[in-house]
Amino acid sequence: MKKMMIIPIFISHMGCRNTCVFCNQKEINGCYEEPTADDVAAIIDRYLAHANATHIGVAFYGGSFTGLTEQAQKTYLKVAHRYKQKGCIQHIRLSTRPDYIDEQILMRLSDYGVDLIELGVQSFDKDVLSASERGHEPSHIYDAIAAIKNYGMAFGIQLMFGLPKDNRERFFFSVNEAIRLQPEIMRIYPTLVLKHTALADQMRAGKYKPWSLEEAVDAVAEATRRVLQTNINLIRIGLQATELISHEASVLAGPYHPAFRDLVYDKLFYDCISRALINTRNTALVVHVNPKSVSHIRGQNKGNAQKLMSVFGITIEKITQSEDIPEDTLVMKFNHHKVVGRLTDKFEV
Repeated sequence: MKKMMIIPIFISHMGCRNTCVFCNQKEINGCYEEPTADDVAAIIDRYLAHANATHIGVAFYGGSFTGLTEQAQKTYLKVAHRYKQKGCIQHIRLSTRPDYIDEQILMRLSDYGVDLIELGVQSFDKDVLSASERGHEPSHIYDAIAAIKNYGMAFGIQLMFGLPKDNRERFFFSVNEAIRLQPEIMRIYPTLVLKHTALADQMRAGKYKPWSLEEAVDAVAEATRRVLQTNINLIRIGLQATELISHEASVLAGPYHPAFRDLVYDKLFYDCISRALINTRNTALVVHVNPKSVSHIRGQNKGNAQKLMSVFGITIEKITQSEDIPEDTLVMKFNHHKVVGRLTDKFEV
């Protein structure tokens, strides 16, 4: 049985009155109908019929929930709250913009039992927010988080890398600020150039250059390493492969990859091995890892294995699995030596 199951209720881009340079929400909105209260109840019932978790939550995704009309918010929240009062679910969360948070809104969310608010922060850098036409200042982010904490709710932070005027320094400033504020959950998304957006116009005019996939993987791997050193749950890296998020559909450019998270963890494991074996050459390596981490040792298309051979002359002779080894840890044995490596930069000899 799983510990947590989330029942997603997608409200598309409803509630957002702003159009950021990277967003094509007007085109996307035409593809969806607003869900009714009955629709929400039907979705919850469908998931509950096959639920296999000790903790079940309902999440309103895809829009700025608190930008909806008061009546619409109440309509959706009443349904979720009813299931929570019955004990069918234990958790309600939603996503919104930092500047769509105030005392009246938080009082309403509290009355309907909302547990966690995910904030689409994107960046803590003033210039990046301005160039992205986010429509708010960094101060709105800090004020929203302080207010949410005052109401005893948990919060999450969504970051984007590669926004206009963004660079590694500014991205890591945002990552460090997010970590400092200690959200319960984090997500890290790429900036993709979508059709029919201001960003697409900027790119065609030579005013914006998207990050390469290699740059993105390198930066997000380091960001992930920093988050892993905390108790923050990094629940999403990259975007899911959907019909809209694909090069065949609406993506013109940017560091999109259907297995972006896997590429990030491949790099983290390679870096961990190469740091631990920096002075080792021409040997066979036996690696012991958690079953969930096996694929990251050799890497996609055996990229890690090939790089270890070309750089160090090291071959991966054998990979064994054990549930007792944490997912961020690997035990390496070679030449009668044993090294315990961790993705957080710590290792023991």
